[in-house]
Amino acid sequence: MLAETQPQRIDEQAHGIMVGLHAGRFADWGMRWIYFALGVAGCGMVATGLLLWTSKRKHKKGGVVGMWCVERLNIATLAGMPIAVLAFFASNRLLPMALSGRAQWEIHFFFAAWLLALLHAALRRSASQAWREQLILIVILLLCLPILNLLVPSYRVLGELAAGNWQRVSVDLICLVSALIIVWQMRRAAKKTLPRVPPIQVAS
Repeated sequence: MLAETQPQRIDEQAHGIMVGLHAGRFADWGMRWIYFALGVAGCGMVATGLLLWTSKRKHKKGGVVGMWCVERLNIATLAGMPIAVLAFFASNRLLPMALSGRAQWEIHFFFAAWLLALLHAALRRSASQAWREQLILIVILLLCLPILNLLVPSYRVLGELAAGNWQRVSVDLICLVSALIIVWQMRRAAKKTLPRVPPIQVAS
């Protein structure tokens, strides 16, 4: 007897299409990298727009409470979201495979980390200090994620490269490159904020 396949509902079809578009399943690896780069560029455009809008209105009179809320929400969004995503990835490596409801626990870790990032930004008196501390945490998590990947028994870097499987290795490379970029930008920002000492003039 032939098994009859039930036709998919419209919502299931729409869900499958959206997941396929989000994951880039319609494209080869070259197109997926372009897809990824365009996604990062779009996120960067939103992030820089938020920061420029905030810095432009920061020193205007009035709206102190509103500006405080905007600054903290910016931190929780632009720094807290990457922290939450990295916490999600770390929980995926650390949670036991036999754990009941493992996928749901990963989601719990994501939202818990995001909430903690928001609370941290709200409790810090200085927004610049909150930025610096959360960016440092992002760098630490980015550097720890490749180490956690090495602890996975089924993951061998040389074996993956020999097999031509760049998907998992590229995640580690992106983490390392992202950590270096953040450290570089933080050093540049620190140099710009250092007070300029006027040269000492020697009387002739």
